Amino acid sequence: MVRGCSTLTGKDVMMGYFIRNIPMDAKILDAGFGGGTIGRFLKQYGYKNVDGLDVYDKELEGLCLQNVYRNIFFCDMRTF
Repeated sequence: MVRGCSTLTGKDVMMGYFIRNIPMDAKILDAGFGGGTIGRFLKQYGYKNVDGLDVYDKELEGLCLQNVYRNIFFCDMRTF
């Protein structure tokens, strides 16, 4: 689980971890994706099987996240 990657340094550390430990064809769920920052980084580094899950749908409509995530789910994460 990766949290709190708000700095560029944090993102570099996170992506280094992913590249070393997570196969490129892994199925990844970005839970609580918000603005899609993590999903965009994963896509940039070549990960293709990334789905997004978030509770908010109305606030995220204009972010073009369908280009970032393979599937997008909007629901209460406790019942997913």
